Amino acid sequence: MAKTTPRIESYELGSVWTYLKKTNLNGAHNSLVDAKAQTDIVISSQFMPYLERKRSYRSISNIWSATEQSEMKKKLESIREVHEPWTELEPDSNTWTPPRRNQYDGPNGGGVRGPSTYITNIMYRQGATLATLFLALFPLTIFERIVKHTNFYAYKENVKLVDAFDRDGKLKKKRQFVSCDENDPERRTRVPMKIFEATVGYVIAWFGILIWHGAQCPGRKLKYWKKSPRGLPQAFIQNTMSFKAFEFLRRYIHFEDNRNAKPKTNPLFDPLWKIRWALDSVSNNIRKAYNAGKDVTIDESMIRYRGRAVSFVQYMPKKPIKHGIKVFALCCAVTAYLLGFEVYLGKEFTRSVESTAINVVERLIVEADLVKAKGRTLYTDNWYTSMDLAKHLYENHGWTLVGTITPTDKKARSDHDVPFLKLSNGGLKAVPRGWYREAIIEIKSANNNRYCIQCTTWRDKKQVMFLHTKLVGPSVAHQVKRHVKGKQQRVDLSAPSIQKEYAANFNAVDRNDSDSAHHTCSIRTNRWYLRIKFWLLDRVVFSCYILVCEMAQDEACPYKDDWKKYLDKNEGRENFQIDLGLALISYRIEVNRSRDGCVKLSSSRVNVKSASSVSLGKQMESFMIVLK
Repeated sequence: MAKTTPRIESYELGSVWTYLKKTNLNGAHNSLVDAKAQTDIVISSQFMPYLERKRSYRSISNIWSATEQSEMKKKLESIREVHEPWTELEPDSNTWTPPRRNQYDGPNGGGVRGPSTYITNIMYRQGATLATLFLALFPLTIFERIVKHTNFYAYKENVKLVDAFDRDGKLKKKRQFVSCDENDPERRTRVPMKIFEATVGYVIAWFGILIWHGAQCPGRKLKYWKKSPRGLPQAFIQNTMSFKAFEFLRRYIHFEDNRNAKPKTNPLFDPLWKIRWALDSVSNNIRKAYNAGKDVTIDESMIRYRGRAVSFVQYMPKKPIKHGIKVFALCCAVTAYLLGFEVYLGKEFTRSVESTAINVVERLIVEADLVKAKGRTLYTDNWYTSMDLAKHLYENHGWTLVGTITPTDKKARSDHDVPFLKLSNGGLKAVPRGWYREAIIEIKSANNNRYCIQCTTWRDKKQVMFLHTKLVGPSVAHQVKRHVKGKQQRVDLSAPSIQKEYAANFNAVDRNDSDSAHHTCSIRTNRWYLRIKFWLLDRVVFSCYILVCEMAQDEACPYKDDWKKYLDKNEGRENFQIDLGLALISYRIEVNRSRDGCVKLSSSRVNVKSASSVSLGKQMESFMIVLK
């Protein structure tokens, strides 16, 4: 069969159109002209017979394989254009900084970070000790109320024993005490005989033992009253109080009168009613003792608790403590000093108070009295960071925000969405580690002030995205050390400027938690309010340590030479907590001696009016040697 010669020169658009129309295609390569020419070809009577022939067309999958299409999509992910009104930054783009009125060192800024005049006026006086500092944050009024409610709870509250059932309705082995009326025939008290009477000095010494124990054996059972080798006997602790006296307070310590409890159906019911007044008192004193600096951070802290007494126990699988009570904490980004906190009570008790990220942040910074100063920077993680939070902080308080934000693969984008998409696994592998892009959006506030928000996406081991109103502008790339598979030593990777800023300040709450975990004063208990109280006690001790370290570097401090030993990075923190515990135990002896002219050691039953007796003299001599 003879091969036919096509009557058309080629199959390009201009040649086909000329063959059909017998005239040249004017204006080729114009989109409108080309579209009109393609239409003319398709509707031509000469083209119609070829539509049903399979050899006359090929599918895109035959020309461009699925693998090639997928690879092309992965490469296009990282170069996708940002949506309006976002603008991608170039190396020569302009930078933006807040105006002078919204800068921390400007006319509306705050003071110098460090101990406040409230605490320096107390500690720079003659005779001030570590116990003085602790009682400035954990005042004597709290101990007096603890004494009052503990004695009432143990010896005066009318209770009776009733059967207890578990959640499945099965009878428990042990019966439990419940409050009852004074005329109830089964009425009794929890402790039938007054064995140990709680006093202020007694409770302070009990706290001192816990603090000393937290520096020596944190998280372990106290064995200071047992003989070796099964115990760790300590003479000064044995002379401070007996084991039974310590266990009495551990079992019966109380912070509130149970008669003040309100039913859950009452609109004024507070789930933290047992310790609310103590939390507020300590929080106010911690706040007054320290001037927050320019940089602060907010994150969640967890209190270990797995009981069923309260309904607001949370499960957070990414936290070291996965089951417990969640606390929103506000800390100084430099020293990790606790500036404020809020216990999360669950959805059931937060209907009247919004628990959205913006509302949580607003309550914490307002209660910490930080909004008077403009120019602060708040560092947050994915849960808090959003465009709305960045706008709220700058427009209402003149603050800047630096936080990580979770990228999404949502295709439709609005003004409130970040400009960069979440990269797929293939798209992440298509770009090298150290790659980053930056985009900026200009916003006009209600009072016609203009400011900018920047979004930066960076490829580390995973994709990291920052949203910030600080360091707005093209980044000056710096190098970070990272482990790379197949190499023994860490290598240098490029990173945007905001990564260095965030890495230096975002983990203040985690550092606070880490310090408290390594020096915790907590002991084993199933009572939820004691778990919260021990969490707060750990923070008070750490706050005291921060204040002492700051004052030790102040030339005006009369005790700077004695306190410089606590600046040691290896043993300074541990030695401080040991000395603080001993100072509280010593304070207990001084309180008892000044109040009634006698020394009380083990319990209220020990009342030796002659401090010159031989046995007591030996005990005190050995005790004071330990204190020195």
